Amino acid sequence: MAPAGGLDRSGLRLRFMAGYGQYDYDSQRAVAGSLVATEFDGNVTLSEIMAGYAWDFGALWLKTYIGLAYADHRLRPDDPGNDIKGARFGVKGQIESWLRMTPQSWFSADASFSSPFSDYWLQVRLGRDVGSFLSAGPEASLSGNREYGAGRAGGFLRFQAGKSQLTFSGGLSGNFRESDSYYAATEAYRRF
Repeated sequence: MAPAGGLDRSGLRLRFMAGYGQYDYDSQRAVAGSLVATEFDGNVTLSEIMAGYAWDFGALWLKTYIGLAYADHRLRPDDPGNDIKGARFGVKGQIESWLRMTPQSWFSADASFSSPFSDYWLQVRLGRDVGSFLSAGPEASLSGNREYGAGRAGGFLRFQAGKSQLTFSGGLSGNFRESDSYYAATEAYRRF
């Protein structure tokens, strides 16, 4: 949201986000004095409110944000060896960049760090416009926290209608501890 002017020029920005996700992992837990292989199921609820500023440098847009973040991780069964659980508040910072390279191609790089669980995220995309409302291309990302880290490589399709965007992405995901797996994501974005 741009409360003091239009989104098409430099100025103050406010950003709000809410999200929910599910995940699972394999580890061991103590049962009656023995370690037993266990699959843990988790869910996470996230929200944030941040203020920032956007700079329009022509072909390059740069945005920076800082604000409050909330994260709540719930595990079933409880994992005493995992520190990433429960509800916590903290500070979050984020930077977003978007560069129009040619009339039909663009590059974006976004990164954030959030203090509740030392979450970090970096994503890069190289897009090519296909018509007036569709773009597609490859993407790569790194994400994690103080207990886990993973990388992703895949592709995306982005549909744009006015101030709204809908993005579908998917590909391979992996980390140094487990075998590779697949990921799929959907993002809905509306500029105010």
